Amino acid sequence: MKVDVLLINPGSRAGQYQALSDEYSAIEPPSLAALFATYLPPLPTDTLKGGEVLNFRDTVFQLYYRNDDYLRMIERKFGRAVVEHIERMVAIPLPRKLLEE
Repeated sequence: MKVDVLLINPGSRAGQYQALSDEYSAIEPPSLAALFATYLPPLPTDTLKGGEVLNFRDTVFQLYYRNDDYLRMIERKFGRAVVEHIERMVAIPLPRKLLEE
């Protein structure tokens, strides 16, 4: 069995990151980590199969992080280097075993 994503709940960011958590960390919800999972399928809804949910999520992720208004706002707040990082990030296609089947 392959492990794709390991979700750990430390209870608090201070417990996991100690003093680093004062400035340099945030707790991401497990659902955010699961966005990048290769093998972890989303649950189906009443009207959509898991693969359809995954396809929708991936499409919306790309639309959001490629949006010109969003990228301009990020550049104003954090600088061009962060925008370039985001652009490199969204250029990497995520392998999705569920969508290949």
